[in-house]
Amino acid sequence: MTEKDRDKFEELFKTEVHDKGHEVDPANELDWYVLTVGWAIGKGVKPEDAHDFARYIRYHTDLG
Repeated sequence: MTEKDRDKFEELFKTEVHDKGHEVDPANELDWYVLTVGWAIGKGVKPEDAHDFARYIRYHTDLG
């Protein structure tokens, strides 16, 4: 995944998942890394790139 693609997916993840966190995980008990991987795969990202994206979200943003 290119940096440009990652930035595009980061913005989509923010609006589609992070900003709806109270709906996605109302009890704050789910594993957001796994949610991020699944979301990315659902968007057509290759599994290896989805894991890279999830690590990026968790460790380099305030979204995970």
